[in-house]
Amino acid sequence: MAPVDGQTCSLMGEKKSDDDILPAVVSSADYTSTHSVFTLSAGSATSTLDFFSPVSPNYLRQSLPFSCLSVSVSAASANNIQVYSSIDGRWRGKQESIERIFQNKESTAVSP
Repeated sequence: MAPVDGQTCSLMGEKKSDDDILPAVVSSADYTSTHSVFTLSAGSATSTLDFFSPVSPNYLRQSLPFSCLSVSVSAASANNIQVYSSIDGRWRGKQESIERIFQNKESTAVSP
C-alpha cells in the first residue's frame, strides 16, 4: 500500500469493488535468477519494487520462501508518500483461517 497525497494505492494485489484503494499500474517487470523487479505508477509517484531472493549454496534451503524487498519511490509532484508492507498467511496459498503450528526440527527443514 502506498498513500500518495492522501489517495491510497495498492502496489500489489487486486482492486476490490467495495474500497477506495486504487491499483498501481505496472509499467515493467524484469526477472533474473535472484531478482524480480517491478516498476509501478501509483498516483503521481513511480515506485520500483525489487524482490531479492538470495541463492544459498545449501540446496536444502533453496525451497524456503525467502525474499528481501527494496522499495524506491520518485515523484515529480507528490508532496506526501508513504509505503506500507506486510506479510500474512496468504503467501502459503492457503486460506487465512487455517491455523498452522510450526516446529523446529533441529535442521534446515521446518515442518507443520
